[in-house]
Amino acid sequence: MKMLFIQMDPEHPITVKELCREVSIAIDNQEMLKDVYVVGEIFRVSHSHGNMYFDLKDEHARIKCALFSNNVSKCTSLPLEGKTIIVRGKINFYAPYGQISCIVKDVIDKGKGALYAQFLTLKSKLSQEGLFDISEKKSITPFPKKIAIVTSKDGAALQDIIDQFFRRNPFVELIVIPTRVQGQGAEKDIAHSLMLADDIPSIDTIILARGGGSIEELWPFNEEIVARAIAKTKKPVICGVGHEVDHTIAEFVSDVVATTPTQAAEKATVNVYDEMAKMKRMFEQLKKATIYYMASSKQTLEALDLKLERKSPRIMLEQKQQALVYTSRDLDTTYKRTLEKMSNLISKKIEVLESINPLAVLERGYTLVYKEGKLIRSVKSVHLGDIVTLQLKDGTLQAEIRKGDNKNEQ
Repeated sequence: MKMLFIQMDPEHPITVKELCREVSIAIDNQEMLKDVYVVGEIFRVSHSHGNMYFDLKDEHARIKCALFSNNVSKCTSLPLEGKTIIVRGKINFYAPYGQISCIVKDVIDKGKGALYAQFLTLKSKLSQEGLFDISEKKSITPFPKKIAIVTSKDGAALQDIIDQFFRRNPFVELIVIPTRVQGQGAEKDIAHSLMLADDIPSIDTIILARGGGSIEELWPFNEEIVARAIAKTKKPVICGVGHEVDHTIAEFVSDVVATTPTQAAEKATVNVYDEMAKMKRMFEQLKKATIYYMASSKQTLEALDLKLERKSPRIMLEQKQQALVYTSRDLDTTYKRTLEKMSNLISKKIEVLESINPLAVLERGYTLVYKEGKLIRSVKSVHLGDIVTLQLKDGTLQAEIRKGDNKNEQ
């Protein structure tokens, strides 16, 4: 254990902060101060943001106590002005105010201290055996068909559960197993009823419930026989015993804990009306999404169809055929123009040829003279007595040369 060290040299005194730190360390290192039971009278109770603050006093001393909101619902009792109680908590030193206080974990009526000690002893024993392990908890189905209710047939808890099921899920079959839930021997009845409920065919969930009461009235739910019966069930058990401030061993062993019987019914099934409304909203969302998807798919399909149509062999063939028609027309036009151009050119050539054709002069009365098939161009090419052929426009004649005259001779 770390010892409190205080500088005793007046020439080198420690600061207030250092002193408070040493006091805080010394208190934190005292194991006995981490979990203490203190008896006293409650004085000056105040509330702030869900927290409770009060003094615990006797005739000789007083200590500040703080019960924070997260522990209020877990307390066996609540602090009341002038009431003598047992406080379980941790001693704390708050340096800024130099104040020692008790951070309260639980508040117990002084007269119930012996029962609470039994409660803690059994809780510790079962916890060590693993009966509270989260990994061992069984899951409940959100849509049960059949639920067994272990409770008193005359208590308000049963009616609260039935009313809650009627509002949330009237389609569930409820099987009530009437059971004594308080008084001597009630723990044996509860354990037996749990076994009966667990053996019912097709049971989905078991609800163990009773309304609020004193610690003595709720004590059957703190008995070991009930705890072990819950642990042995094959079906999940929902425990809804007492009110929010009531805590029993049964709820630590159960698979699901509810603060009240009404909440036990709420946790046993979903609200089918809420689920139907949710499904309706989901259906509408799905419907809108489907319509949007179909419209989008239609547009995509039309675009693909248009693209495919453009690349269709039929369309391509039609385009080629149309191009061939245009080409054929252009070729035909070009051919005709070329033919016409060539015809005109030939006609002009013919005209030129005709203009220089020696036979053309025959039409004007001229005659061509041939000797042995050769055109006579000069009188020197013939002699007297030669036979020549005369070519006229309409035929030929033969003649004999009897006389010649060369004008170029002198």
